Amino acid sequence: MASEANLVVSGVPKGVTVVLDYQWFDVSQVSCWTGVRGLSAGVHFCATTMASGRVGQAAAGCFPTGFFFVVEREGQNLCREWSEELECLVEVEDEGKRRVLEERSRSDAEFLMGMLRYDPQWEEPWRKVAGYVTPATIARVSPVSKCIGVGGEPDDLGDSVHEARLQEQLGSASREGGGGCRASSKCFYLDIPKGKAALARQGRARGIMGGRDLTRLHLDKSPILEDLVGSKLGGDFDELLGELQFAFVCFLMCQSLAGFLHWRDILTLVFQSERAALETQVDFSLGVLRVLRSQLDLALRAQGGDASALVDDIFRGEDHFLKRSLKEFFLAVQEADAVPLALEEAAESLKGLLQRRLGLFLPADGEGGGSDDDDDEYAPVVVQL
Repeated sequence: MASEANLVVSGVPKGVTVVLDYQWFDVSQVSCWTGVRGLSAGVHFCATTMASGRVGQAAAGCFPTGFFFVVEREGQNLCREWSEELECLVEVEDEGKRRVLEERSRSDAEFLMGMLRYDPQWEEPWRKVAGYVTPATIARVSPVSKCIGVGGEPDDLGDSVHEARLQEQLGSASREGGGGCRASSKCFYLDIPKGKAALARQGRARGIMGGRDLTRLHLDKSPILEDLVGSKLGGDFDELLGELQFAFVCFLMCQSLAGFLHWRDILTLVFQSERAALETQVDFSLGVLRVLRSQLDLALRAQGGDASALVDDIFRGEDHFLKRSLKEFFLAVQEADAVPLALEEAAESLKGLLQRRLGLFLPADGEGGGSDDDDDEYAPVVVQL
């Protein structure tokens, strides 16, 4: 229909598998895949891979690549073409080609037969995990190539057990250039202060030199969170939520280790910012809890293949960063003099999901946080006086 918005593609070889907003498309049912019909207004994400089977089943060095795009109005056609050199979908820059594709999507019966329909049942779940991603987020964070994959990730991504496992799985593509979009795919994420040295530098920058003040800053990183959003995002906390969602989509849909690490670092900072979370930025912390619950619910769906293995490594291991990050946060919510009911309910809902799906039994009322995280890079640091 003329009023529908469509993703229109050309030149896609056989064997490519497609996911759009986490909806799997079986393109083998058409002789030539030419796009997706019936897109709603807003932000969407499309990922493709040359591997056989579903997206996420990396085979023979092939990894998913994807891109965010924005539907601005009904009847809009967003045109992409397959790049054999980059092995991913790229924007159609030639105006003549674009006009031909748009016309074929309206009147060419054979072309229309290759367009699959977007299932509206996925719209609400997708909005829950990407509803804060805006066109501004996409423009600010996306790679120069607009193609998100593992090919442009930095070499030094961390040394935890989870990171080592992920680097082993993704190493062939991200380190050797095979598969996963060979274009520049490095995302421009915010620099999240982390680690003892970085936080000490933050303290010095704020003129905090005394031991007690440094300890206070390490125990409650609200000033660091608020300074980051104020200086880098114009004070827009929703934009940080958008970047949190952007990074998670890159991890889950494209197996991006950099996306996972950035997602983790934002959550770690937020959950160690007690004053901001419970007093000055309650709406933001409520949004984080709801977004995180939706993300985990999506990630823990049965998937199969290497994507499932990645999820298992990240979310089902004993040394789980969420356990470390959320333990003290949940205790702070329980012990606070006054907490908005919506925030308390969101915390309990997230805690219930963690217990049911991951077996993470976090402290109940009156239980202490324990001392098993003393050597953790992300645990609060006490400065000796």
